[in-house]
Formats: sequence, structure tokens, C-alpha cells
Amino acid sequence: MPVIHGGTDAGPPVRIDLSTNANPLGPSPFAMRAMQAPISAYPDPSYAATRHAIAHHTGFSFDEIVVGAGATELIYRVVLARSGPVQYPVPGFGEYGGAADLFHRSTTPFPGHPHDGEYTLIPKGVAFITQPGSPDGLWRDNDWCEQLQDDADHRDTWIVWDMAYAPLCAPSVIHLKPFSEQSILLFAPNKAHGCTGLRAGWLRAPKIIAEQLRALQMSWICSTPGEQFLREQASSEADSWVTECNITLQRMGERLATVLSQKGWPTHKGHTPWILTKPKTPTSSQTLRSAFGVQVRDLTSQGMPGWWRVGVPHPDDLDTVLTIFNDLP
Repeated sequence: MPVIHGGTDAGPPVRIDLSTNANPLGPSPFAMRAMQAPISAYPDPSYAATRHAIAHHTGFSFDEIVVGAGATELIYRVVLARSGPVQYPVPGFGEYGGAADLFHRSTTPFPGHPHDGEYTLIPKGVAFITQPGSPDGLWRDNDWCEQLQDDADHRDTWIVWDMAYAPLCAPSVIHLKPFSEQSILLFAPNKAHGCTGLRAGWLRAPKIIAEQLRALQMSWICSTPGEQFLREQASSEADSWVTECNITLQRMGERLATVLSQKGWPTHKGHTPWILTKPKTPTSSQTLRSAFGVQVRDLTSQGMPGWWRVGVPHPDDLDTVLTIFNDLP
């Protein structure tokens, strides 16, 4: 059964999409270059050149890199590789539970953020932890992460640190430590590069786990343009482009949060540009789409009925979005 991501995609055309959290300043020039990759031949099914490029850029070992058709595909592959229970944050990304259901794994939800309670890891399972949190957008305390990873190492539990939105966090909080040699780090660079339709992701895992995950890969799982994108984004130039974008996105996010707060709507902004808000007068996201062509992420499917996650628009659309929200009851 398909996982619900904030409601149906059916309805009138979307004029301004604030539901994906992708960088609205993209597609990046690196993604656009990747789209010129030749498609007349299959990509290398081992993705050796891509793994070498990522390893060189990140300092991870070539043997630790696994390429996939986006973060979601890699999430399913991790759950398939591990026969134990699956733990994940609630509210949070629905595909963790979707993968567990597909492969008939038992599940144990976590509270959505560590401040809400202690996480107790089940031995010999898989635990997905978002860093930063999603949908709250908060960067989790590094000491807390280190303690949880130590606990996982003792319990023989795989922790998958989902770093999909890490590049879109305020630079002052981003820190890839204190991950251990046993950490599995999951990356979805198409978010930060504004090209979510280009399905390509990668992860770092201990060599023995990485080997298991590569053995479960279908041949040519990532397209030639997707593979080329993963190589293009593994550079200091690409990192600088994302950092410059983030300065603009954070500023726009603060402005949007201010307008929503002044309306008296409960509003929360974490370390990422997007905002969580709850309209004072119950309004469905479908009504917003039908009336104004604006799409937001309804958080009912993530356990937060009445709340919206609102991404930052393109700068050219910001004043329009602010006017629409300001006129809502």
C-alpha cells in the first residue's frame, strides 16, 4: 500500500509548491549538467567512478559507499537487509514504516524529537533517526547522538542517520560528528540541489553492511543522469552553491515565520528554512490548493492533524505567498 505523503496529489494544477522542502533556487547548475549525460548506454552497474568521487570528496572509504535511486530506495534496501524490528520517529517520514510493512518487520515508533522522551533501542534491529529532525527541522544535540550511537553499537542495532536535509540547516549547527565506524549515513542531495525528480541518493555504511546492501541492488538502479549528478554534487563548488542558497532560504523562512506568527497561528521554525504552522481556523491543504494553487504538506498523516509544513518559495513568489497567507482567516 503506498505511503501517504501529506495527502493526495490529485486536484488542480499547483502554481507554487511549498510541500517538498526542496531548494526552490534549483535545479542547481550541477544538476543541469548531469541532465546532459549520454543516455545511449547503460551506466556502470557497480557505480565505481561515482563511489570514488564521493569517497574522495567526503573522506569515506570507497568500499563504504552505496549508490541508490534516491534515499527512499535505500531505506527499503536497508530494511530488506536486516531481519529485525524497525524503529523510526513519529511524526516523521512515512517510508520507514512503509518499508517495515512491505517486508513484514515489527515496528516501534520513537517520539519525534529527543526532547520528547528517551529513545530505547531494540537489539538487532534498524533505527532510523532524522538529522535534522523532520518535520520539526531541529538539529539534534551532538552529545545525544553520540550516546545513542554508542547504545546501538552495544545492542548490535543499525542506526541509519537520515541526513537528507542536513545541507539546508543553518551552517552553525551542521556537524557530521560524533558518528562512529558503525554509523550508516543516508544522503539525498537532490533536496539541496532542487532536483527531486532526479532520483539519486547514496549512503555510507561499514564495509560489511555496504557489501550486503550492494548485493541487494538491482542492476543499473540509478540512471546515467542520476549517477552523473552524484558525481557533480561531490565537489567544493557544489557545496558552496548550496551554502549560498541557504543564506537566502533561511532569511525568507524567518520572514514567512514572522507573518504566520503575527496572525496568531502556532508557528515553529527549526534550523531548516521550512516552517510548521497550524491555521487558527481549520483549513484543509486541498482548499489552499484549489483556491490559490499553493501546495503545502498536510501533517495529518504524520500524526499532527491540523498542522502544515510550509516550505520556502522561490524569491519571486515570496510576496505572493505572504499575501495569500496574510489574507487567510
